[in-house]
Formats: sequence, structure tokens, C-alpha cells
Amino acid sequence: MSDDGDAGSPPARKKVKIVHQEVDNINPTTNNYFIKCISRHEIYGGHFNIPLNQRLGTNGLLIKKIHESFSLRRQGIYDNDDPDVDHGSIYNLCFSPNGHTLVAASEKKALLLFDPLNHKRTFILENAHQNSLNFIKFLDSDTLFATCSDDNTINLWDLRQMKRRLRSLIGHTHWVKNLEFDSKKKVVISSGYDGAVKVWDIFDQGMDGASIASQEHEEVPCSRKTILQLSCLTRMRMTNDHKKMIISTSEGYILLIHDLDVDTLESDLRGFQSDLYNMMQKRTFPGSFDFGSWHNPLFKANRNRVELISDFPNTDDANIITSMDVHPNGQAVLSRNKTHKDDAEWTCVHSIKDDVKPSELVPLEVQKNPLVHCYDFPSRFLNSSQSPDTGTPSSSSSGGISTVTEGEDSPDMSPVIIISTRSLTNRANATILNPIHYRQVKDQTKTSPFLYKNLKRLTHYHEEANVGHGFNKELSFSPDGRLIVSPFEYGFRILAFDNQCNEMNMSKSSKLAVIKTVLPHPNYVVTTKFSPTHHLIASGCLSGRIAFSHPMIQ
Repeated sequence: MSDDGDAGSPPARKKVKIVHQEVDNINPTTNNYFIKCISRHEIYGGHFNIPLNQRLGTNGLLIKKIHESFSLRRQGIYDNDDPDVDHGSIYNLCFSPNGHTLVAASEKKALLLFDPLNHKRTFILENAHQNSLNFIKFLDSDTLFATCSDDNTINLWDLRQMKRRLRSLIGHTHWVKNLEFDSKKKVVISSGYDGAVKVWDIFDQGMDGASIASQEHEEVPCSRKTILQLSCLTRMRMTNDHKKMIISTSEGYILLIHDLDVDTLESDLRGFQSDLYNMMQKRTFPGSFDFGSWHNPLFKANRNRVELISDFPNTDDANIITSMDVHPNGQAVLSRNKTHKDDAEWTCVHSIKDDVKPSELVPLEVQKNPLVHCYDFPSRFLNSSQSPDTGTPSSSSSGGISTVTEGEDSPDMSPVIIISTRSLTNRANATILNPIHYRQVKDQTKTSPFLYKNLKRLTHYHEEANVGHGFNKELSFSPDGRLIVSPFEYGFRILAFDNQCNEMNMSKSSKLAVIKTVLPHPNYVVTTKFSPTHHLIASGCLSGRIAFSHPMIQ
């Protein structure tokens, strides 16, 4: 068939249908024919709509051809040309589930709405929050969504009536960075730099989906509960089936919670300090103290089972894990991290499948010269380790030190002061424990505690450009999970698990393949997102530009 086609050729819609019917049988010898069929029609604007969440052939050649063809010639650029509006950098992008709307979160408190198919801004709301916006999440709906901000609050919105927020959720004490929505329990789950993971019952007090959109309940307090407290928390994500929670940290590890039950999470994990457990695993903690081996049963629990993921490429001294996304099938987590010296950035993919569990126990190594100093403090200072609300251990970075009060079985021990500089604000983390939460371990004892050894979970990786210091770069999976879009200098890169864009192979760790690099921005790109319904990538940069990139097959 020639590129011009025959006079008696069927209509375009039927040709697309042919691609749907025969795409699973694509092979290298026939793939060119289908590419020619597709190239005669627009792949943007909704005219070409192969389902993005379905498997497109066994070798991925069609996917590779489409995504190698992203071209600046078919690109929509939004630059703010309104002299009366300065929304600043674009920090986050989110498509509505139906792909009809793109919502952008900006540095200077504004929400921007776009039609992603014609690249036009349809609405702007200034002062949507009182500080920078960080994240947007649609609430299992094409119209209802939530935003969170550095003003420590969460706001609920409806696309059909954007002049006023529906409700404001107040309870975090520091910047709110992530939002999830559990469609089964109808609750919003948030995380922030106060180290708290909170659950918000936005449909409480007899409210349903219709009444929450009526704008009559904005000032009604929302029922909330803190289900987890972790001082080094950076981001929190959940799988689409709500069975796993993934938490990234500023200590170079990921906390994975299997068989998630948010109703019992707080009680099931009470007293468990994953940061201390991780330090003992890595032998970076004073070995003369055991701060959690009695929590080993949590690694085998049938509900809210915990696992720590800490394997990264050999040259990646992972420190702060700044962003995450979850694979559409819930089998892997994608993350971006900065090294301890802040001299490199890496994109990594880790398997989070349930088919294996940590099983190897290793003894806690007792160091001869632990990096710890002991001081005596007034009792009034030691008593401050009690949380005023619950009496349980609390976490804070404001003091710059951690105190561990005297154990009941060792009355002659002095308090231990642990100084750690690995924090988000360049101040030391502070983890405050009650007396029953540690015990002294003497050298060469037969009762030395054992710790679980973490599994090897790393499947793919790629070193990124170490630019735009001080800004987090948000990356994402494609709807079918075969591709990754990652911020790269003044644009983004499309990455795949191999050169043929095949599905993820978890058998061994390997380097991600670069399929395409696009550089449409005048400044560093910090957020990227695949459309859930079209072959389209949106990207936002520090200058406030948003680029809509489409494939253009020649």
C-alpha cells in the first residue's frame, strides 16, 4: 500500500479498527504496514485512540514507533502572557480520569485549568491556597479533586464550580505533599513534612457526593485520624487497589506496607520506627542498643505487613527520595532520588510484588566505637518525649536532636543523644522514644538480637541530569505501564524497560532505555505527566511554561 492509499480504501475509522483487531499479531515483518495506516490519521485530538491501558503487541514495536516520534512541530506551548497574573513555577500536573482536563499547581498559589487537546487555558483561580500548591488528586471522579499546599491545608474542588472551594481540611502542622483517595472507604489520605499520614473522612456527618458539591459545608470540621508518624517521610503513595501503601523517606529507603488496612494501621504499627530499624540494618546505628528487633513479627504479619526497600545501583548513594509513582498494575514503584552528597540524581524502579517475603535474619552487629554520646538531662526535658495527645512516641525535627530515655531494665544508663544530619531542612532529625522502646546489648552475648535482611527489589535504573538543585522532579508511568516520562534538563526523557518498549521484566536489574528526549522549555522541568486517554505528555517548568507534546509519525 502506498502512503497516499487507494481510491477504494475504507474510511479512516475502519482502518483504526483494523489496527485494533490485528495489533496483537504485530511482528517485525508486518509492523510497517500498520504504522503506515496509523500515519495517515491524527494521533492527537482524540482521533486516534488505541486504549492506552491495554497490551499493544508482544514486542512493543508499535509503542516504540509512536513514542520515538514525539516532535516539537506538533506541540502546544502555554506561556503566561497575562501581565496581571504571575503564577510562578509549575510544580504539579494532573489529568482528570477522562483526560478532558489538565489541572496545574503553581508556585504562587494559583490553580490553572487546561483543555489538553487544544492546549488552551480554560480557567485560572488565583489564591487557591495561602502558599505554594504541591499536589493534585482527582477523587475517583472526573470533576471532584483535592489540592494540598505549603500552607499546611487540603482543599476540595469541583470543576463545575471553581469560583469557590468546597471544603478545607486543616490538621497538618507542616507542608502537605501528597494525597491519595481510597474509593472503597471514601476517604482522603494525606502525607506531609510533619511526618504524619492522615485519613480524612470527607463524607462524614451524613454528607454524600452531591451534598459535598453543594458548597454548604466548607467550614464544617472534617473527621480525621493520624495513622502513621515518621519523621523522615517525604512522599506517600498507594496502589490502585488500595492494598499497598508506599512511603519514601529522606533516609534512603522505602517503607512498603502490604495488605493495607488503614483502620488498624495506627495500632498495628504502634511503636515501630522504620528509620531506626533501617539504621540498625545498615550498621550505621550504635550497635550497643536495640531499638526494634521485637517488631520483627510485623515483617510476617497477615495485615499491614511491613517491608523496607533499600537496594539501589552501586554508585547511587541514595539519600532523599523526592518523588514516586506506582505502576498501573500495582507491581512496581518508580522513584527519583538524590545522593547523600547531592552530586547525582537517579530514577529507579523497584518491584513490590507479594510473591516473596523477607526471610533471612542476621544478627545485630555490636560496634566497638559507636558514634554516640551520652549526656545527662533534666527530667523535665526527658519527660517531653510523651506526645501530648496520646502519650505515644512523637517525632519532630525542630529540636535538632533525638533523645532516648532510660530503659526500665537498665536504670544506670544515661540518655542517648543521636545526631543525624540527613533531613529535609538541613537540620538533624529528632526521633523521641519512650523508655520501653530500647534496650542495651552487650558485646559477645548469646542473646544478640536479629534483624530481617531486606530483599533485592531493584529492577531498573538510570542516572539523571543533576540540575535544578533544590527542586523535586516528578516523574510518572504511562497508563499501560510500559514507559516512563522523567524530567530532564529543559524537557523530559521517555524511558522504557528495554529498547523494544516491552513490558517490565523483573528477573534482574538493568538500565532503563532512553526512547526519546524532548526539550521544549526555557527553564528546568520539574513535573511531567502522561495523559490517561491520549498519546500526550504534559510537562511544566520553573518559568511557568506548560508544554503539550504529541507524537507525529512521518
